Parts: sequence; C-alpha cells; structure tokens
Amino acid sequence: MSARDGGYGWVNVGVAATAHFVAFGLLLSFGVFFSEIQREFGRGAGATAWVVSLEGALMLGASGPAGLLAHRFGTRRVMAVGTVLVALGLLGTSRATTIWHVYLGYGIAVGLGNAMCIIPALSSVGRWFERRRGLAVGLSVAGSGIGSMVLAPLSRALISAYGWRTAVVVMSAIAFGLLTAAATLVRGEVAGSHVPGVLRSLAGSRTFRLLYMSSVVGAFGYWVPFVFIVKYAEAQGVAPTRAALLVAVMGIGNTSGRIVMGAVADRVGRLRIIQVAAAGMATAVFLWPLAHSFATLSVFGIAFGLSAGAFIALLPTLTADYFGVERLAAATGAIFTAAAFGTLLGSPVSGFLVDRTGSYTTAIVLSATTLVLSGLALLPLPDPRATTAVDVAQAPR
Repeated sequence: MSARDGGYGWVNVGVAATAHFVAFGLLLSFGVFFSEIQREFGRGAGATAWVVSLEGALMLGASGPAGLLAHRFGTRRVMAVGTVLVALGLLGTSRATTIWHVYLGYGIAVGLGNAMCIIPALSSVGRWFERRRGLAVGLSVAGSGIGSMVLAPLSRALISAYGWRTAVVVMSAIAFGLLTAAATLVRGEVAGSHVPGVLRSLAGSRTFRLLYMSSVVGAFGYWVPFVFIVKYAEAQGVAPTRAALLVAVMGIGNTSGRIVMGAVADRVGRLRIIQVAAAGMATAVFLWPLAHSFATLSVFGIAFGLSAGAFIALLPTLTADYFGVERLAAATGAIFTAAAFGTLLGSPVSGFLVDRTGSYTTAIVLSATTLVLSGLALLPLPDPRATTAVDVAQAPR
C-alpha cells in the first residue's frame, strides 16, 4: 500500500463515516418523526415535509461554501462550528411551540451544521487515497446508511417510551458526542489552503455541468422514498412500529450499496456503475406502487437503497477522478449544492400531491421521472480513465 493509500487516512475514513452517520441518519430518520410532528402542530403532509426539505437543501446547498471554508479556515474549525449548530438546532426543536420553530431548528440549524461537517470530512479522505479511493469513499459514506439503520429504530423506541421531544434531545446528545470526536480526530485542510479560481475552472467544464445537471434534477426524486416510506406503509395497513423498520431496511440496502459497489467500481469503472445505479433507482421507484405489504415494501427498500447508496458513494469519487483531489472539497461541495433546489422542493411538492389527490401514485411517478432524467444526464460523460483531471477541470468540453 502506498503512502497515498492508507495510513492516517483510515482514521479520516472513520471521521467521515461518523459525520455521515449523524447527518444522513438524522435526515433519513425524519420519517419516524413525521406523523408525530404532523399531529402535534396540526399540519398537512406538504407543510410538515418542509422540515426535512429545509434540512436536506441546506445540508447540500451549503456544501459548496463549507468546502471553501475548509480550504480557508481548516477542516477542524469548520467541523467544530457545525457540531455546535447541529446540537443547538435539535435542542431548539425539542422546545418548539409552532411548526416554524421546527423549521428553524431541525430544518435550518441542523442542515447548516451538517453541511459544515460532511463535506470537509469527506474531502479529507480523498487526498489520502488513490488506488483504493472508491473503497475508502464508499466506507466513508456508508455511515449514512448505518445512521438510518440505527437512529430510525432508536427514535421510534424513544418516541414510544418518552415522546418525540425527549427523543430529539437524545438525538442532540448523540450528535454532539459523535461529531465532537470526529472534529477532534480529523486531519484535512489546514487554514489558508484556499484554491484560487477553482469554481471558475469548474464552471468551464462540460463534464462538471453534466454532473451538476444530474444532481439538480435527480435530487427532486431522490429523497421522496426516504421521507414517505413510513407514511406510505402505514397507509397500506402496516403497523407504525414495523413501518419504522422500513427506514432501517432501506439503510441496510443503502450501506451495502455504498461499500460493495464502491469496491466493485474501483475494478470495473466508476462511471459505468454510477450509470447503472441511476437506472436502478428509477426502476425501483416506478415499481414502488406495486408494494403493499411489509415484505414487498422491504424488497423495494433494499432495491432502492442499494442503488441510492451506490450513486451517492460514487459521486464524490467520480468527482475526484475528473477534477483531482486538490479540488475535491470545492467540486464535491458545488455538485452537492446543485442538489439543494430539488431537495428543497421534492418532498413538499410530493406531500402536496398526496394531500391533494389522496394517493401516493402521482408523487411516486414524478419522483421516478426526475430520476430517469438525472440518469440521462450521465450518459454523455467521458470515461475518467481516459481523461486527466487537468483536461476536465481547465478545458471546456
């Protein structure tokens, strides 16, 4: 193993996995809190979905600035600030008296805080690995699936025993402890390592624009299964406790997709696997309305989770292939920022359609259609193995 394929890099893998465990664990587990908050404040599915949309949109939308802040002020400092925001946002949510307080706490503060943790942590991994980068990044982002596997059932158990407000306080304590440890251990960007003009060089690349377009469109439909799977299952007659387990089931698929497909992609090509993953997500969502029992919904959850996990795991890895590790924080942050618009609107629009039609079918078809369009944007991408990072980042394609 070369110096660029391990060493302290494995500690950074653990740091990034921890940040993803907290960030995406909280995001993907919101489906467990959905019905509780909806009943507490007497709002419809569309209005309640704004909570998770704000969180996801800000987590992704602030990723670009977070990457640049890591270049400018250092990874550890940025992650420390993000840790405080996440903990305070959750504590504020536990004291909410209106839905707007939940928007501010769980949506805005947690979203911004998570952005300041995941992108700096993830970019710290890329610079330690070359040959095994797909595996390393796959393990890093696998924390997302594990987070939903652990936090969703835990949240459901806490809600049943103590109520949703106490459950959120416990989530705050868990997040603060884990993220503090991660910020302490990380070795990433040092203060003052800003890359001048990096965003201008990226904007001139056709490859970057295609990745950006895929992220903008695909994010609209990507989160819909995670947000609505619990409510959909309950509408099919599945008991709330078993419905909550579907988030963990999706997490199993998600985690497997991130680790296994990341390793496979190192051997057969990352572009090919991410294109297959995009097709897999769209196909699974189109077939979602055929699932009516816990068993069939579990099959859907595994299938969608596998593809969704592989897609998210390979996106930053493919970005590093195209644009180089020295631009990884800014490039990945910018592409994640592209997904903010679709993330912001996808769940509330889907919730509005559910409220308006009394059915999930229209929302599901819309979600699947956007995933198809996202996959089509990936087809013209050049093979990164035949293209240098300098060519892609600096020359228009």
